[in-house]
Amino acid sequence: MRCFYSPQSFQVIDFPGGVDDLKARLIRTIGDPELRMREDPVRMMRAVRFAAKLGFEIEPATRAAIERHRADLAKASRPRLVDETYKTLAQPEAAHALGPDGRTRLLESVLRDCLRAFEVARRNSR
Repeated sequence: MRCFYSPQSFQVIDFPGGVDDLKARLIRTIGDPELRMREDPVRMMRAVRFAAKLGFEIEPATRAAIERHRADLAKASRPRLVDETYKTLAQPEAAHALGPDGRTRLLESVLRDCLRAFEVARRNSR
């Protein structure tokens, strides 16, 4: 479910409660955070990037799912992961988004996977 605008009543119809989350400055998944992170691990990077960029907090269940599933970034589409990593590192808030604060440790996961990919490519080029 998503938010809709009704031109007849001039109101936002907000089934998932996103407007309340905006007011509370929260990033939250729609539906089960565990399922959402497993469906698309790049969402973890996006959630952390937007939280840092906007100065929002990540809702506790969503943050816990990110922490539990960060290793799933290795399963993500490489082009999408590279793109999202670049977008995150290119923003001024990158240190806050991915810094070694012990909370999400996503940068550690991404860089470890990149180093493995480089090592495989190096071995295959011999």
